[in-house]
Amino acid sequence: MSTNLHYNLTGLQDVEDSSNFTHYSNKCNYCNIYNIMIVHTAHLEDWQNGTFAQKAFPYLNADERELIMTGTHSGCWEKIFKDY
Repeated sequence: MSTNLHYNLTGLQDVEDSSNFTHYSNKCNYCNIYNIMIVHTAHLEDWQNGTFAQKAFPYLNADERELIMTGTHSGCWEKIFKDY
């Protein structure tokens, strides 16, 4: 069985104590690839409580934040909306 997986370690750079981090996972709504990102637990909670993703995850780029917010890769967005 084949598993498609994208693993992002952006949120874990230069961290000695990983106990304050969460593995956030989802599956792209378009291509069905599973994604795992390591983010600060407090930042994930902030975002879940209404903080804008740009403020909650300043260490993630726009594509990574979009993946958390909508569950869709940037390349998949381009495929979905290629005619618009």
